[in-house]
Amino acid sequence: MQQNKDYFSIYNFIDKVSEEENEDAVLYKESKEGFKLAVSDGAGGAGIYCKTWADFLVNCQPEIPFENESIIQDWFLQNSKKFYKTNIDLINNSDPFIIEKFIKDGSYATLLYVWWNSKTKLLSYTGIGDTTMFIFRKKNNDYIPILITPIDKQKTLDDFPKLLNWNKKLNYDLSRSEIELKSDDILIISTDSIARWIIYHLIILAPDHMLVLLNENIIKNKDINKTENFNLNNKYKSISDLIQKIEVTMNTDLLNIKCMLEKQINLELLEKDDFTMFFKRF
Repeated sequence: MQQNKDYFSIYNFIDKVSEEENEDAVLYKESKEGFKLAVSDGAGGAGIYCKTWADFLVNCQPEIPFENESIIQDWFLQNSKKFYKTNIDLINNSDPFIIEKFIKDGSYATLLYVWWNSKTKLLSYTGIGDTTMFIFRKKNNDYIPILITPIDKQKTLDDFPKLLNWNKKLNYDLSRSEIELKSDDILIISTDSIARWIIYHLIILAPDHMLVLLNENIIKNKDINKTENFNLNNKYKSISDLIQKIEVTMNTDLLNIKCMLEKQINLELLEKDDFTMFFKRF
């Protein structure tokens, strides 16, 4: 389990034995110029060495945002080769089935990179899959969501996410985007289970904004039973209430965070998974 003042990462303590099985990876680095953050979720059901691939990807974040498609393609190709070479050497004496599966299926993971420049106030970001970035902005006495990405590209919240695999050609657009942040803006990044938990609350608390931020199919195809359950158990009067609860929870210890997560799982509001969340108020 990992925790600092801005993020936590906890394995699926319901179904898994230890933190060694946590397939979420996070790497956060601060500097005088700002910070950079990488989050990846290994898709263990779709390949092999997915946790290792996620751990590798968060360590491959460039110091500055990608400049163009050529740089992106070269970055992916070079790091894919490096990952293959490093791990094929480690597993050469393993079960032949493992080697065959590694070469044939490869490894899958989501990816989200962000770079914050404190001088320009620009947040650059790129990502693929359902590891999700939320940005909230203060309006009057409440907060409103102004950006949700890249899960907004899916047709439904429960779609199998787009994933990066070192043994497949990069066919996804990882071009960087930018948004200028203002004082009191809030950035939340989470892996898929918590992301869906936040989104269902936002659908209840800010339906008009969510129609704009998420594609029409996600709203149309939302799980009716889940929506009813969230409505039944909703304790938040506003998005500010929701954010305050998240911020208070983030500032407690890991034991309390696990208790809060387990409570939401028992209410069938949160899916059992590995859990990672980053929270920052600007």
